[in-house]
Amino acid sequence: IKNYDTNIEIKGKFEITGEPKRITQNELKKEYFSLKNLDKYEIENNILLKARGFNAEYIKAFRSSLKKDKYGNIAIPNYKIQEIQDSNGEIKETLDICGYTRRLNYPITKDKNGKELENPIKNLQNGLKGLEILTTHNKREDLKNINRIIITESIIDSLSLGQMMDYNPHQTLFISTAGQFNEQELQKALCFMLKLMPKANIILAFDNDQRGREYQETLTNYFIKEHQKLTNSLKPFAKDCNDDLR
Repeated sequence: IKNYDTNIEIKGKFEITGEPKRITQNELKKEYFSLKNLDKYEIENNILLKARGFNAEYIKAFRSSLKKDKYGNIAIPNYKIQEIQDSNGEIKETLDICGYTRRLNYPITKDKNGKELENPIKNLQNGLKGLEILTTHNKREDLKNINRIIITESIIDSLSLGQMMDYNPHQTLFISTAGQFNEQELQKALCFMLKLMPKANIILAFDNDQRGREYQETLTNYFIKEHQKLTNSLKPFAKDCNDDLR
């Protein structure tokens, strides 16, 4: 397999060249759900999961929700609050898939001309970025079983914390800000989810750096002010939770 994506040209920082492919929201969702799930063998032997120190037995709980692209890269769904029209013609807000992130087993280290990249590309995005969310439940009504919500800067970190603390994956919702922190969008999504899981405990475990501490403080204050809810704040010993796991 060639180690580049022909749709990406690198000029210092990478930029997309050419006309981007237009795709509707429904087409994007159909594209994501058409991806196959990782089976037991693939989870046990996935290159990325093994390199990140995951216990296959813990990750197997996500067999019904962890999907892969045609190269075996894990695909994580991204969610945003979106407006939809119901059967009565009324506009309502819901949390729905807006894109998905492919976590590459082998980072892209060269551009299409063979030139080494200053920063290897570890993820590729399809559609819009939003919150990365993983759960073992495929039906919204089953989310009532969730009693814990983990929020970090990377879904890898959220899963790492779950494994280290031995949190029951069937009772835990794993959330990542996906490398971005749009406070307004994040708060709208969290407000929607807390209506479905009002009794869930909130665990914040952002990176052990200045930006992570700022994120932690912002969300701690948000939950207290808007939901009268205390959070559990955990600080990684290393840079992030996955570094601690490894």
